[in-house]
Formats: sequence, structure tokens, C-alpha cells
Amino acid sequence: MTNRRINEVIGIKYLDFSNMPKIVDAVRELLNLHQDIDHSIEPVVILIDLNLPFCDFFVYAFTNTKEWREFLRVKEDILYKISEIIDKNGSSIAFPTTTIDLDQKP
Repeated sequence: MTNRRINEVIGIKYLDFSNMPKIVDAVRELLNLHQDIDHSIEPVVILIDLNLPFCDFFVYAFTNTKEWREFLRVKEDILYKISEIIDKNGSSIAFPTTTIDLDQKP
């Protein structure tokens, strides 16, 4: 093993879908410029699914390290930066929600 894999699916709210192209492009740029990503294996960032509560994009890249703790540090850095990109584009990371309709009896 020469490196470790980052393999994440991140969802944003449907209300923020119009921002998805900007978010995906910015995350691609982040990975392409990140010094701890192995650029001999092209990173992938792409819209992959339109689920019920949110829209998913896929983040796939390999780190330059195989050492576990260093990998976790790199992954953490990338996830924080992805969260910042989402926020800067006026969007929010989605989370599952449930709506409960209560009957109102007169």
C-alpha cells in the first residue's frame, strides 16, 4: 500500500441545488491543489445522486501517505475545507429529517 483513499458522499439540501456546480468545481480545485493528495491518481468530485431529502456529490481521492494518523489529519483538513466551501456558497450540508403531521381535532 502506498497511500490511503478518501471516499466520501456529501449531501446538500435541495433548496441549495443551484449552488451545486460551484461547490463541485471548488472541491475539485481544492483536491487538485492540495499538497497532501496524490495527483498521479486523478481525484473525482461529481454529482452522483438526487435522493429524497438531499442531493449527493462524491469525493474520491488518494493521499500521499499510508500512515494512519497522517491520513486522518489530511482527511480532516479536506472535510473542514469542503464544509467551508459549502458555507461560502450559501448552502448547507444536509441531514436526514422527518416531518410528522399531527391531526388537529376540533
